[in-house]
Formats: sequence, C-alpha cells, structure tokens
Amino acid sequence: MGSMWESAQTVTTVELFEQMRPTGDRILVRREEPDERTAGGLVIPPRAQTRGETGRVLAVGEGLVSKRTGARREMEVRQGDRILLGPHNGLDLEVDGERFALVHESDVLAVLV
Repeated sequence: MGSMWESAQTVTTVELFEQMRPTGDRILVRREEPDERTAGGLVIPPRAQTRGETGRVLAVGEGLVSKRTGARREMEVRQGDRILLGPHNGLDLEVDGERFALVHESDVLAVLV
C-alpha cells in the first residue's frame, strides 16, 4: 500500500485522520468556508472574501517539551474547539473537497466561544 500523499483522490477524510496524528504543538483544523453573502443578502465577490480564517480543531499534538525543565507544556486548545487563525498560516490540505490545515498552536489567534 502506498503513501496517502501519492494520490489525493483515493484518500478519504477518515483515512486522513487514521494516518495522521499531529506532533508537538501542531493542530489539525478543518477550515470553514467564508460567507459568500452579507447578512443583508449582498453577494461578496471572491476577491473580497477572506480565506477560511476560522476552523474546527480535529486533533491536537501532545504539546512541546521544555528544553529547560523537560516538562511537556499542555496545549491550550482542545479537540472540538472553534478557533480563529491568521489568513496564511499552516500547511493547507484538501481531501474529498474539504479544506484542512496543519498549524502550530502559536498560529491560533483566539478560541471562539
């Protein structure tokens, strides 16, 4: 069996999660698509739309190990959190037409409540 990266068409979302566990302070996020219309119903042109800057946390790494103390620092985000990211952070992945990102915890600007 080949690598999951050999053919993106054959990888399903479930297989992605079975084959990938973030390491260190990395987080696997499902990006949310930007709104195409305003609350009043006006269509927002694609160039004016922001890239999916919010997303849902699907998996988190175990956290970084302190070089000074050797203790592992606990991650601040949890699986299931909805987060705000900067527009160009992380490694973008597309599987089954869905957009994901692998980002560092420091790329997370806020946890949305």
